[in-house]
Amino acid sequence: MPRERIPIVQWAPDRFHLSRQHEASGGPYNVRDYPYLIEILEAWESADVEKITIMASTQVGKTLFVQAALGWVADQDPAPSLICLPNQAAAIEFRDRFYSNCLESPTLRANVPHERKWNTRHIEMGTCRIYLAWAGSRQRLRGRACRNVVLSEVDVYNMTAAGSPVRVAEERAKKFYRRKICQESSPVGEDSVIAAEYGAGDRRRWHARCPDCDKYQEVRFFTLQKGDLAGRGGITGYRDQEGELLPVDEARAAAHYICVSGCRIGDDRKQGFVTNGKWVRQGQQIDRTGAITGEPTRSARHASFHLWSVHSNTVTFADIAEAYIRHYDQGQLGDFWQNWLGLKHSTSKKLPRWERVGQMLAGGHPRCTVDPRAWFLTAGCDVQENGVYYVVRGWGHDAQSWLVDWGFIPRFTDEEQEGRLTSDLAAIESTLLERRWPVHGGEKSPLGKAEFGIRLLGIDAGYRQEDVYQAIKALDTPRARAIVGDTTATKTAERFRKTTLEKTRRGHVYRGGFDVWRVNVNVYKEDVMQRIVSGCDGQQRTWWLTSDVGRFGREYLRQLVNEGKRVEEDRYGRKRTVWAVRSHTIGNHHWDDEIYARALADMVLSEQRLDWNSSNWPRETERRLDEPIELVPSIRE
Repeated sequence: MPRERIPIVQWAPDRFHLSRQHEASGGPYNVRDYPYLIEILEAWESADVEKITIMASTQVGKTLFVQAALGWVADQDPAPSLICLPNQAAAIEFRDRFYSNCLESPTLRANVPHERKWNTRHIEMGTCRIYLAWAGSRQRLRGRACRNVVLSEVDVYNMTAAGSPVRVAEERAKKFYRRKICQESSPVGEDSVIAAEYGAGDRRRWHARCPDCDKYQEVRFFTLQKGDLAGRGGITGYRDQEGELLPVDEARAAAHYICVSGCRIGDDRKQGFVTNGKWVRQGQQIDRTGAITGEPTRSARHASFHLWSVHSNTVTFADIAEAYIRHYDQGQLGDFWQNWLGLKHSTSKKLPRWERVGQMLAGGHPRCTVDPRAWFLTAGCDVQENGVYYVVRGWGHDAQSWLVDWGFIPRFTDEEQEGRLTSDLAAIESTLLERRWPVHGGEKSPLGKAEFGIRLLGIDAGYRQEDVYQAIKALDTPRARAIVGDTTATKTAERFRKTTLEKTRRGHVYRGGFDVWRVNVNVYKEDVMQRIVSGCDGQQRTWWLTSDVGRFGREYLRQLVNEGKRVEEDRYGRKRTVWAVRSHTIGNHHWDDEIYARALADMVLSEQRLDWNSSNWPRETERRLDEPIELVPSIRE
């Protein structure tokens, strides 16, 4: 006799349990505190829905939904399935986590094979197989017919010339009438795949019911800006009467949600407000009784959902307001939109002309001096055929920075000999590493210093790689490292990583390997551009130049604004937004120097396990130039 079919919204909380080894909390799958998941689960079971798209911020239950759905398939509706992840490590992590949860689930425990039989080809559940695939492996995505296809974190996939892994994976389900394709991710970059897929679906937004006026409304972060409802329908309280952001402690105390009728909802009522809601498709409305009216603009065959941090029962309005202030102060609004709001972040503004940049961002200190608020210096070097361009910058609280010096070290070809360092790279030590810059006005820095040396220096190893290797080896100091821009990285959280090269492109072997730091340049370009634009518009100023940059830095300024965004189309017809040099005659070398200097500043703090809040940093009075800055950690693993 056929088994009794249990609806997934009933099966998941009753029969799918979570392991404390891999999850924040164990026990049955919780839909009581996450009612927004119920309709997503129903969409998975519904024969009328062929595709599900979940555009969401981090930590709102996307992965657990996928695991519950695949567990239900194994128990109630067996069929060949496929789960595609960004890379092999993510696939192994998903497999271990899924098996662990299944071992806690009474109805699935008997189907889990012994651990020695676990492999990277598939997840074996007895009734069916769930094939494992990842974006970097073409053969994993081809040759298998699967009724259920799940694509996890699609915006981090490596979209190579071999074709989009999303499209290739979807081809696996063509042979089945009752197929199901599910894709979920946090949006990354202006060319976000998940944002485009969400827009192609029926665009469901969560509408919650106000506990005071009973009016349903879309739960938003930013309040409405125009019309009779301006200033309502979002989180507020984190700005003063003039519109300036409050200090974090004051903002946390004052942050609250104001509904479209003007009702104030505090953190004590936040969870009850958010959980009492319904999904509403684009083109439809919801009245006070909860009845949904109107015709949706798109078919429910493609159901798309938007989730953000407000849906989490562990996040308060104060937490979200604080995150916005900190990301704004540090020029990382793109991260806030992605990781907290679950939205695509687009930069519509362009860099101003170089004359305006020099005028609006001029600081109070002249060239070759350090602003008294700086804590440490970093330097970026861009290596070219004719020499090395460099920039030195100071860093302080909330990632504020001040230009210290810039210049060019020419390369003299008549000095070159076999096995000898070229002249420009050989001069880096005396020009930068051995040099000290005084604090402006005879003042002392927060560390009590009257002068500074460079804490960390990065040399571009993307060009003249063997020359850079010899230079790093000759310098023989942990304060100098090789830097390479990585334009293939798409995840904003992965800002830099260290790799070890065994040999050069020409086959030269490095004894013991050659360490290279790969920097996600797109993230840092966005960061620096936002700071420049914000300062030139008279908003938050966190990025300064020298007071005399207009007189001595014309070439520096012209190179600084000589790169921008443009939309390109590759040979496969795919459009993408890229950073491109506007005039190759002028060049963009000092712009690259600034990007590397910014990344190096993050490396300094990362290696000391610190954030950009300088109140956690010590005030020491003496420090040797070649000694690493050992700050007191405020964040530990």
